[in-house]
This record gives sequence, structure tokens and C-alpha cells, in this order.
Amino acid sequence: MKKTILIIVAFLLIWAALYTTINQGDPPTMPKTKLIFATYVQDKNDFHWAMVMFESIDSFAGQYKAMPRWLYLVDSTPEMESLAVEQQSRYGYQVRKSATPPQATRLFYAGKVYASAIAESEAAGGCDYLAWLDPDIVFVKPPESFDLPENIALGCRPVMLQLIGSSYDQPPDSFWSRLYNLLDVPDSAVFPVTTPVDRAEIRAYFNAGMIIVRPEKGILRGWPTAFEKLYTDSTMMSMVKSDRLKTIFLHQAALAGNILTKLSRAEILELPPTYNYPLNLADRYPADSKPVSLDSLVMFRHDGIFTTAEQLAKVDDGSKILAWLMERLPK
Repeated sequence: MKKTILIIVAFLLIWAALYTTINQGDPPTMPKTKLIFATYVQDKNDFHWAMVMFESIDSFAGQYKAMPRWLYLVDSTPEMESLAVEQQSRYGYQVRKSATPPQATRLFYAGKVYASAIAESEAAGGCDYLAWLDPDIVFVKPPESFDLPENIALGCRPVMLQLIGSSYDQPPDSFWSRLYNLLDVPDSAVFPVTTPVDRAEIRAYFNAGMIIVRPEKGILRGWPTAFEKLYTDSTMMSMVKSDRLKTIFLHQAALAGNILTKLSRAEILELPPTYNYPLNLADRYPADSKPVSLDSLVMFRHDGIFTTAEQLAKVDDGSKILAWLMERLPK
């Protein structure tokens, strides 16, 4: 009997010591990494190209291939989840979930807006930079400019074409005036950028397919709120419904407004033109700034335009990366 009591007392003393140690110390934390790659896929086509992107990181991104990769899926999609889990060990990503409010699901690209906010929230404290990327990106070289300088909170590229953008030398139209009003963007925050393809000088408006952020700044966490302010405003939506381009790019306009309320111009870095090159717009790219070979780029986007070798052959410039991509077209 005494032996049993002694065993129980010893166990309790050990448990108490462990409890005190755990509760007096700092909570356990995950080791911090420099960069996290994250993307959102909505369907099997997106998933295919996300795997190609991850494979290009493995093959061409140098030391960055060791950085974590997060793959966000639409919540409640068992088929996609099964596919993602099946390929997880091959491409080295974590499967994560995202949900889009029912009232937003009818809007173009709403899913990635909400997924980006979750990604940034989950990345906060765990990395220096979060690279939020569309799945149609192909890396050609290590993305060294993703290592943002200390004073920079956002690395990005301008939108490729003006389309719904606001000309800087003209007063903002009713769409942008309403957006600035709804999102409380001061005139002093607005600055010009030049679109790479049609070379229009427009009010700051950024491509939503490649965004490098410091997670603690909350840039992506504020994107859904800005988006909601636009799509719940009847005046804004009446303008959007009459213009398909505004319908398609409402999410991107919301991003611009949100960035301008959170960051000064000095905190925003325009990445070099070797980043986010639009392969789908190669035939419209200015000849004097078009890359001689895609092999000279750091990364490019293809907007999912390739489904056959014949389509890809139309842009063939003899580069090694296109030959590599040719072997990874959807079956």
C-alpha cells in the first residue's frame, strides 16, 4: 500500500513540475522563415498550374525552393481536397482551407481575396514576407527581389493594361471617385504608375496576381473589407453592372484602394519588369522592352491560356523554359 502511495505522490510531483515549467515559460512557437509562397486554387485547371508553379520553384528558384508553400482550397470541396492530399508529398506544400461569404461568391476572383486574408493572418509572425501568387506563375530564376528592403512593406507590379484604370492627367471618373470616397483614400495618397503593355500613366493600380507583403502590415487582411465596401454599395454596383471590365476587376480595384489607405508611396516597391511578365500579352508587349528570351526573366504569367502544344508553340522563342513548360501541359 505504501509503495502505491509513493508512486502516486511521485507522479503528482513530476506532473506539477512539468505544469509549472510549461506555464512559466514562453509558449512554443514555430521557427520563423524568410518567405512563404501561397496560392489559391478554385478548380482542377488552377490546381494543375499550381503544381507546375511549385515544380518551377523546385527546378529554378535556387535557395527559395526550401521556403514553405501553402495551397489554399475552396472550403467544402472533397474532390479537390483529395487531389491536393494525393500530390502533397510530391510538391511539398501544406493544404489549407478558405471560405468565401455567400454574398461574394457571384463576384469574379472573390475567392482569392478572402483566401489571401487568411494566408496573411496565418503567416503573421511566421515569416518576413508572404508571396501571394496566382497559380499561373512560372519561375525561371531565384526571385531575389522578393527579399524586400527593410523600409518596404509591399513589392508588386502595376496592372499590365490601363483598361479600367484612371488616367493620371485627368480627373478620376465616377468609378474611381466613388471608390476613393468609399475607402477613404486621400488625394495625397494617390501617385502615378505606368502600365507595362500599353504604357499608360494611371493612378496607382496594382496587379493582383503577384503581391509580396510583410504580413504584420495587414495589407491582405484589409482586402476583403475594402472589397465588401465596394460590392455592397448600390451606386458602385450600378456602375459595375453596366461595364463587364469593372465587374471582372472590381477585386483588383479594391486592392489598390486598400493599399493606398495603408501604405505611403515610400513603402511600396515596384519590382523589375523581369517579374510578372505577361506571356499571354506577349504579342502586344512593346518591342523595345520585350525580353529577347523568356530565359532572361525571373518569372512570368501565362493566364492559363495554354491547353495544347499548338497554343504554346505560337509564342515559342526557343527558350529552355518554354520547352520545359511544353512537357507540363494539361493531359
